[in-house]
Amino acid sequence: MDHVLPADDIFPPRARLAFNAAAPAIVVMAANAVAMMVGWGANLPTFDNVPVAPPAWLIGVVWLGVYGSLGIARWEACRLSAPACDRSRWVTAVLVWGIAYAFLAGAFGEVWSVVHAVSLFGLAAVALVRVAPVSRRAAAWTVMPLLWLGYTVVLSALALIAG
Repeated sequence: MDHVLPADDIFPPRARLAFNAAAPAIVVMAANAVAMMVGWGANLPTFDNVPVAPPAWLIGVVWLGVYGSLGIARWEACRLSAPACDRSRWVTAVLVWGIAYAFLAGAFGEVWSVVHAVSLFGLAAVALVRVAPVSRRAAAWTVMPLLWLGYTVVLSALALIAG
């Protein structure tokens, strides 16, 4: 097996897997903390008026799972080959665009929330299509985030309508 990451032999595979699962979630928590500190988090749209919305605490837990799942998807592709790792850049784009939400939606409001949700869902669909040919495992780890992102499109649209 051709490993892509330098110094692959320093850390065992489980440690690399754990890092790739935890790092995106940690980055997202830090980015959200920064957004809250600068005051943008106070303006984030809420789903209080949406009857099909889960409780806020559950939304947070699911998002941590989404970011962890995307991190694992990226790792699954990158551990195979350089071309597979190149395709996983789409997964990285989903992670980065998802992190931008707290800053952009906080600054621009509910309409931006819908635009962001739709674009993030589309980007995740592209990521799934790009990694599926090189790694079924990476594709499988991308499915749950894609389903959640589809649900967030519905929630964001309903929040805009109800608001």
